[in-house]
Amino acid sequence: MDTQKDFNTTLPAAAGKKGHAGLDFGTSEKLKKHYRLLNVKSIVDYLNNDAELLEILLEAPRRIAEVFAEGFTLTLNLFNEPESEEGGTHLAVRIVNNLEIAEARENLKKFNREWWFKQNKKIFDKIAFGLDFK
Repeated sequence: MDTQKDFNTTLPAAAGKKGHAGLDFGTSEKLKKHYRLLNVKSIVDYLNNDAELLEILLEAPRRIAEVFAEGFTLTLNLFNEPESEEGGTHLAVRIVNNLEIAEARENLKKFNREWWFKQNKKIFDKIAFGLDFK
């Protein structure tokens, strides 16, 4: 199933209208500019219940670009892991890049130190940032 197509067809065509679960269409369009969205309806429903997560997701691409420069894309997915130790639902942001593994890991550590670890600690179990390679 083409998730991008699904995303485009599940939201209204005019900005300012509400999409799934009341998420503002303009906001969902901003997410779409930065992320390849998977499990679209679930992501939209989940974000509708947490404005702070949405703010983080809109800021993260700029912060990632500060350390990864060019040549990366972002994928956003929602996972439900009721059997995990932490349990519950969380978002996964994957930084898809073409760097050498060691360089990419250093960049992710820098992103964590300079921005991510300075965010509200209560959201750390709601979003995970990781690497994928082209």
